[in-house]
Amino acid sequence: GWGGSPLGTMELAAVRSQVAALAEENAHLRGVNSDLRETCSHLSSEMAKIKRAFGALSNLVDAEIEGVHSDAAKLRAEITPLKEARSALQAGADRQDAELTQTRALLEEHSRGAEEWAP
Repeated sequence: GWGGSPLGTMELAAVRSQVAALAEENAHLRGVNSDLRETCSHLSSEMAKIKRAFGALSNLVDAEIEGVHSDAAKLRAEITPLKEARSALQAGADRQDAELTQTRALLEEHSRGAEEWAP
């Protein structure tokens, strides 16, 4: 073995120094590992918060969309009778316009007839 020779003592000192350096590096890596675990745990917690917030926002958007669809259906229900009333008014106006045109034609015809009989 290494015995008491100067070379053996130097080799033993180098191995001890290397073991100490590796132990120090191992302790440092354990600290880094612990920090990374804490960071992962924190990020996982933040991700859960984001997912909950996104879920709540998604539900809110869904509710708003449902409200818009409901409002649109109500508006369609209100507009349909208005369209029908407008169509009825337009038909009535068209009839009155036709009657007025017919009355004017009769008046013009009577007016021409009256002029023929005038002295």
